[in-house]
Amino acid sequence: GASDEREENDVVDDGGGRNGAPPKNRSPSGRYRWIDSRVLPRMPDEKSKEKGSRNVLNLDDAALERIARNKAAWFKVRHGDDPPMAWEVEQDEVEKQAAASGGGDANSEGMGPKVDYTKWEYTYPDVQEMAHPPMDRSYPPLETLGTLLKRWPQDDIDDPPKPFPEVLVSFDFQNPEEMESALRYREAELPFKVHNVPELIEAGERWTDEYVSVHFDKEKRGVLKRLYASLTKGRNGGAGGRGNEADGDERERERALAAAARIPRSNGHAQESVDSFFAFFQPSHWDATKLGRAPTMDNDFTFERWAKHARYADRVGLAPGETHYYFQSGVPREERLSDRATWTFVSRDLPSFSNPHPTFFGFNPREQKGIQCRFGERGVTAATHYDAGRNMVAMIKGAKRYVLGPPQECSKLGIETTKKHPTFRHSLLNFAHLNILDEESEDARSMPPEERKWLEVARDSQAVETVLKAGEVLYIPSHWFHYITSLQKSAQCNTRSGREKKGTEWFGGFEDVVQCVGEGA
Repeated sequence: GASDEREENDVVDDGGGRNGAPPKNRSPSGRYRWIDSRVLPRMPDEKSKEKGSRNVLNLDDAALERIARNKAAWFKVRHGDDPPMAWEVEQDEVEKQAAASGGGDANSEGMGPKVDYTKWEYTYPDVQEMAHPPMDRSYPPLETLGTLLKRWPQDDIDDPPKPFPEVLVSFDFQNPEEMESALRYREAELPFKVHNVPELIEAGERWTDEYVSVHFDKEKRGVLKRLYASLTKGRNGGAGGRGNEADGDERERERALAAAARIPRSNGHAQESVDSFFAFFQPSHWDATKLGRAPTMDNDFTFERWAKHARYADRVGLAPGETHYYFQSGVPREERLSDRATWTFVSRDLPSFSNPHPTFFGFNPREQKGIQCRFGERGVTAATHYDAGRNMVAMIKGAKRYVLGPPQECSKLGIETTKKHPTFRHSLLNFAHLNILDEESEDARSMPPEERKWLEVARDSQAVETVLKAGEVLYIPSHWFHYITSLQKSAQCNTRSGREKKGTEWFGGFEDVVQCVGEGA
């Protein structure tokens, strides 16, 4: 009826407050967005036989039909027909002026991030001393999540520790002895890093915004395919004749891009959030009439438009409360077994990840689930979750902060344990809120009691952190939790090599997650 329709439409409202008041799910200052208590799981000590979410999810036929009917309104937003946004107008003008003065790239003064983490100062553990993994609780060295985020708050992206103390051991990919050590750590199911990986360094140089957009964006590909045809037939006026060196470089660039457009197109899509926090959910199970607005929305940004906003975010130091965008793409597992002429650019540029035969990074190809790529902008934070597969995470551009938690900490992280819940096996907790738990401010007092209780438990969980930079790979063992913040415009791809159930005596494994999550862990 009309009342049902009104109820369904109400949930997609952006939650903006009336008469200038903050939205109802925001703190009085508007700085913090609280979690709707209906989607939080029960506390471990809550006296209830029923595990999982407080909200009873009755996913009957009517609910599933309602979700299907409203998926465009609840989970998607279109910007294609809108006039340019204010940030676009500003960024276009800034880049135009920079290009005119000969300084139009991200490395030019004032164009890139305030802190470039690929060039920051770091200290590392001694590789010789750590050649063999310690078989005790000493590695990786853990501390409480609260301590870790008090030392370097999540949103203090422009003020990291200097030097940043890396505690995960990092092995040189081109040093055979060090890679023997890396293999020992991998077999011991302990996190570590690998640096100096040639294919990542090469991909990082190749993956300009222009190059990547050619592989994703339909319109750009059409233009470049026509350019390719004219170049190969020698009919392009701009490419003919004897020119200066700059002309030659430009022709070479055109040829490379035009050739790239002939490689099979990659599929990708952008998401947006009202702030920097992104939480995973399964849209087919998210009944917005019961759970409220979904954590994120899919939008129709091209890669080119997404990348422009990411450059803008770096340049202006985008605040955590502003709208953030995230671009994702996946390579299906079948691609590595197909004719290489059909491979997309990710498979071509990351051969250690796409190889049908075992490599150090893709060491169990039969169990590989494909390659997932994430393009992040400053501040984008992915809520904590675990993957069953043994995970190799490669950074191609930029840097991200990874906060890892061992499987034994599962019950402290707000992980949803109701199998049909849209956030099953994931958390909705924003750990940026940990630092106001002990404040007496109006904002702190407005935090819902359910979220406060979970955060008080989570801040005592054990964790370890690392900054993963371009050219590095991070190994995340099976069932280890990870909470990720993009520190600047970044490109990262990962692949998983089968599940390891045994874990470790000191940090736990599959059994701990099963005990915490239950069936389907």
